[in-house]
This record gives sequence, structure tokens and C-alpha cells, in this order.
Amino acid sequence: MVEAQTSKKIALDPTAATANSTTTLTIDCATFDYCTIDVQLGHVSNASNVPTVIQLAESDVTNASTFVNITGASHTSNVTALPTTGCTICTWDVSTIARKRFLQASVSPQAAEVLAIVANLSRAEQSPTTATAKNVAAWIVL
Repeated sequence: MVEAQTSKKIALDPTAATANSTTTLTIDCATFDYCTIDVQLGHVSNASNVPTVIQLAESDVTNASTFVNITGASHTSNVTALPTTGCTICTWDVSTIARKRFLQASVSPQAAEVLAIVANLSRAEQSPTTATAKNVAAWIVL
């Protein structure tokens, strides 16, 4: 089996997040053993306007109040400046075997900022066999 073919993508549309708001992506990890999550932070006019929260949490259900931050899964102190051109990417690589079913990535920018969050679930119990099952518009295997 080719691991890349046992994957599924979940994405948050690039969002123009307002200052001090919280943008989240909730990921259902059922039937997948691994998840890579990328947070892309757009450039800002003031490099010190780093997000106040870049955190990963988990829960058994999708009720927002049940998510608990995962110890050691905060990028908040890792990002000390943002570029005034280009972007910054923060990544989590997560073995979901010992985790709760749902993961949630959260970002709270200090200033208005464009950001995107993409999760790549992999190592599926059963390989997704269609573009729809992989949650993509088109799929080509070469």
C-alpha cells in the first residue's frame, strides 16, 4: 500500500481573521492513525503582531466547551515575529492512535491577518478510493 493514497485532507478556507478573534479547524480523526496540521500565517505590516494563541486541543465530541489543550502542543511561544512579506507555517505531526477522536487547531491573531489551516489525515484503516472520500476536488495517481 502506498501511504500517500491512504490519506484525506481537511481545510479551512483562507480566512481574513479579525484582531483578537479565534479561528479554528476541527478534525475528525476516526479511522486514521496520523495527522499533519499546517497553519499558514500571512504577512503583516508589523512583524511583532504575532498571534496570541496557536494551539492544538482534543476532545471525544465536537462541542466547543469540551476541547482540552494538548500539553506541549502550543506554537504560541515558537513564533516570535511574522514576516512583512511571504508567510509563516507552523506544523503539528500527530499520532492519533492514543488521542481523542477530534483534534482542533486554534489561532488568535493580535491584528487582522489572513490565515489558513490544513489537516492531512493519513494511515487510514481503509484507503479512500474516490476524490470525494479523500475530500478533494480532483485526484490523480501517477
